[in-house]
Amino acid sequence: MGLLFCCFNLLIAQENTSTTEGDEFGSNSVWVNTEYPVVLQHLVSNKVVLVVITDEHCVEGQYFIDQLQNSLLRVPAVQLLQVMPAGEKPISRSHLVQYIQQHKLNHPIGIVADLKGFQSANITQLPYFLLYEKTTTPTVVGAGHVGFELINSRIKTLNNDKNLFATCNNAQVKPFIDPAWYANPIIECPTYIADQQGGKGFFLNDAAHHRILGFDDTGTMALQIGSTTPGFSDNNMYGCSLNHPHGMVYHNNKLYIADTYNQRVRVVDFITEKTTTLLGNGYTTWKEEETIDANHQPLGLPVAVAFMGNSLYVASASTNQIFEVDPEDGQAKVFCKLPVNNKTLYPSAPASLKSTGDELYITMNNGELYVADKKGKLTRLGEEVKEHFVSAMEFNGGVIAISEEGHVWFQEKDKWRTLGEAKEKGKHTMMLNHPTDLMIRNGDLYLTDTDNHLVKNIGSSTDKMAMNYWFKVTRDLVGFEPAHTYGELIGMDSIYFKGQDIKVKVLMDLHGFKMVPDGQNEILLNDLTGQIKIPSETITKEEFTFTIQKDFPDADIYIELYLTLEHPENPGVYIVKRSYLDFPVIHDEKEADPIQEQIYTPLLLPY
Repeated sequence: MGLLFCCFNLLIAQENTSTTEGDEFGSNSVWVNTEYPVVLQHLVSNKVVLVVITDEHCVEGQYFIDQLQNSLLRVPAVQLLQVMPAGEKPISRSHLVQYIQQHKLNHPIGIVADLKGFQSANITQLPYFLLYEKTTTPTVVGAGHVGFELINSRIKTLNNDKNLFATCNNAQVKPFIDPAWYANPIIECPTYIADQQGGKGFFLNDAAHHRILGFDDTGTMALQIGSTTPGFSDNNMYGCSLNHPHGMVYHNNKLYIADTYNQRVRVVDFITEKTTTLLGNGYTTWKEEETIDANHQPLGLPVAVAFMGNSLYVASASTNQIFEVDPEDGQAKVFCKLPVNNKTLYPSAPASLKSTGDELYITMNNGELYVADKKGKLTRLGEEVKEHFVSAMEFNGGVIAISEEGHVWFQEKDKWRTLGEAKEKGKHTMMLNHPTDLMIRNGDLYLTDTDNHLVKNIGSSTDKMAMNYWFKVTRDLVGFEPAHTYGELIGMDSIYFKGQDIKVKVLMDLHGFKMVPDGQNEILLNDLTGQIKIPSETITKEEFTFTIQKDFPDADIYIELYLTLEHPENPGVYIVKRSYLDFPVIHDEKEADPIQEQIYTPLLLPY
């Protein structure tokens, strides 16, 4: 442990406030997923450093990050850093935690006030790549897929040469937030949603686990599509593999899925229970295409799908186009080209696609909203609304839209208003937390409240509040461990004992939260030898007793408590909490009290 700590101190040191030549991160930069502020000048003295300047809304950028993160696991001499400009509205730390967990990012992410620190590059477009080969002046720079290819080529050359990499420190910057731990084991970051038209429920994208979940109207999970691990395989719908699926649409007993990082449109047939590929051959393209020959030609980063009449429409984020697709044979032709906003760093691309009658509602990743008629003619909507739209469709005789800022907007008679009421400054009766998508089911509007890990619904455009959709806790939905960061867990003392059983009595104060009997309620005993025993006793109430048996190995023991809790004021809101139990140290040379009591209060992590 001591050696590891020394390695990290070599890589990351305190901010050097003296003027330096070359690029640098601003002194007011905020870093997450690392324990220390990252200083480029110190890091490059021991490493080759790859900096990717990106934006969370750019699907293309996230695809590149995913590819780089996977490839650099085998090249420890290169440290990957992701940087985002703060913009007009700074990104909250809690949202960044969700972002890290949703995308399973294991590298530091910095939020910089501006890009002035990168003096050696003319950054006109994001994502932007800079490679520092043990110097603060980059040797390779480039934007978009061209920059991505340049970086990949240079790293391959360095890896084959081995001379530079041999002088590098191979210790990576330790992630502060482990992306293998999830914030809410019930539903993790729900993003896209689709109605099972004429059926019993709807489909929801469990974004962090590469799967699609089906729910009935009672809130019970009825179906899981996908194997929860990223990959590609056409198989039965239960064992198929997806990779960052985004938008979905249900049509004629089939679910059409924009399997984004697999560069394909997948089809789940509920009659045959088979998954097939309709469009895309697994390769991406960044040039505009007039036609795509089914699954024989590349499709670039499909992010959303919709049906208008009997035709399927697919939004490509890398070519900025909407394709009209024959759902029978997969033959595709361009329906419309989407506008490009050259006034910002971020390349505009589609993010959401909805259909109503003979119109398509297209929401761009820069917040712009368009409606396309059946001939592909585009009309801009909501330009007067100074917020970032993320999805929209027709509802109650008007247009309903949700914004990244958390508002639900409604347009009727060419006027926009927010739903709900403003109670006091800074508070509103209908607010969401980074919502992603919406749908209409049985006349009600359903919204994915992504960062709150909820689905909410409203009945009409006159509603003042949004209701929480009720998810029933089942074993299929729990078991993913909750998020944690250092310093946010209850403290823990080691127990050392020998020669006798010890009964442990736990008294819990849940502060009004109720335990869910069918949830993940268990005690784990972990010793330093790596052995684990799980007592058979089920935790069903706020006072329980378990026994540490005398034949348990002599060692320090970590005792962990997992509880599935229901929110006292919001029925149907479930959270799973993991905490250490804080017991006194028991010395084996002293006669110990046979019963050790501990009053436990669950620490509710902020989401």
